Amino acid sequence: MVCGYVFISTDLGTAASVADKVGKIKGIESACAVTGDVDVIAHFSVKEVSDIATVVADKIHAIEGVCATQTLICVSCHGEKCKVC
Repeated sequence: MVCGYVFISTDLGTAASVADKVGKIKGIESACAVTGDVDVIAHFSVKEVSDIATVVADKIHAIEGVCATQTLICVSCHGEKCKVC
């Protein structure tokens, strides 16, 4: 399994809607509208690295209101809640 995060920048006023739509994508564990430099942070868990392209490029980029993304892949996870890495 491969897990990580996608930082998503959105058009003004669309963060909550984008987070809701992203959260429904297969492979996305959670999606939250946040404050700060990005508008939405999504946590993903997929079978293979190549599956990230499907989630990000094919699914997230197709959502109206998404302006840009930055994908971060976990290389080492710590803590009880992360059962993926």
